[in-house]
Amino acid sequence: MDHPTESAAPSGSAQPHGESASKKKPTARQKRLSRWLVSGTGKVLANIPSSQITPSDVAVTSSGGYDLVCAYGWVKESSPTVYVPGDPPRFISTQVPFSIPRDSKAHFTDRGTFQLPKYPFEVVFRAMEVMNPDYRFDNVDILIDRNSLRKLLDFVRGNFSDMFRINIFIVHNTLVVEMWEAMTKMISQGSQNTGWGHKFEKAITRPGPGMEDQSQHSRVLRYDFGGLRCAVRFEVDASYGDSGAEAPGEGQSSPGDTAMEANDLSEALGTLKIQEPPTDPKVKGPSQIRVISRGSGIPHIAAAEIKSMTTLKSPAQMMPQLWFGRTQNLIRGVHSKGVFHNIQISSVEEDLRHWEAEDQNQIPLRKVAALLSQLRDIVKKSKQGACVAVCEKSQNPVLQIFAATHRKTSLPEDICRKFWEKK
Repeated sequence: MDHPTESAAPSGSAQPHGESASKKKPTARQKRLSRWLVSGTGKVLANIPSSQITPSDVAVTSSGGYDLVCAYGWVKESSPTVYVPGDPPRFISTQVPFSIPRDSKAHFTDRGTFQLPKYPFEVVFRAMEVMNPDYRFDNVDILIDRNSLRKLLDFVRGNFSDMFRINIFIVHNTLVVEMWEAMTKMISQGSQNTGWGHKFEKAITRPGPGMEDQSQHSRVLRYDFGGLRCAVRFEVDASYGDSGAEAPGEGQSSPGDTAMEANDLSEALGTLKIQEPPTDPKVKGPSQIRVISRGSGIPHIAAAEIKSMTTLKSPAQMMPQLWFGRTQNLIRGVHSKGVFHNIQISSVEEDLRHWEAEDQNQIPLRKVAALLSQLRDIVKKSKQGACVAVCEKSQNPVLQIFAATHRKTSLPEDICRKFWEKK
């Protein structure tokens, strides 16, 4: 489940930042969001109008399969703790109708940034130290969250409704794209018939053995995206159907990939109980993440997305989220004010293939690939190798690229040394 972000009223388009197309006095909330949007930014390095992005020449297709880079589950602890590989909760058949209360607790919109504000992607590599220690990111062009890809897809389509910001860095030759949220925790309550999604997930799933205190399961898949080798992180709501052991590299791997074999993974997980923080005296600041070896390794073919809705919506509306996460199981619950009377379970494997091939989707997907390549080139040429990309709500959206003035690195030094070859 990717979570909604805060939105604000329109505040301009391709004008220099700070000028407003509206004469209305901004509210205090709008002022806070505006400050958040451009905090830590320097001079403008580039402006990219969505209407002027040329699609990549390379077709975007999922036919090449994917590799599992790592998986982990956040544990309900005050200090950053994860199970590796962890397991998503299992779908259980539930008789309808049933009633559940509305969501009332704050839920994470970005657990990684909340737990690890300095290095949101660090947890990926700490999980890899257990699951995939020999993997090298030299063969990865882009490291990004699914939610960022969805926002960029909306941007190139010109139909997005929320302003957004991403922090972008270069680590050797890899573009690291961090989503920068205004809020990392929020209560999802909109109209009178929304706000039951989290309680619905709890009602139709059960945690696997030893996963009772796991709060969120995430995975990173590597796949080709219009000629770019992308590692994409996302949350998995549940598992559905058959389950079994899965090693990194599950999927249609290419020759020469360095993914571990299933037996190697089982042996590693059986002997390694806790991965301690690095003790290299040259490392600046040891890892604060506690990594516990736990989980069976549910195959990604069993991954499922859960949605609650008041009318049964077509899977077409969820295709970008499902496609970027290579998720082929969709579970939809239909309710009226929290009384669920219908649960539909669909395999969308064929739908995903048809969706990517349609021109109305293929062209925007190619534009996202072209935009990512352009962003990588801009950050490479920047003085610090770190930039901020901002898009404000507008009828003619423009992505402004600023030089970053605050944090200049996206990952701890020991990770960069371990997972990239020295140049």
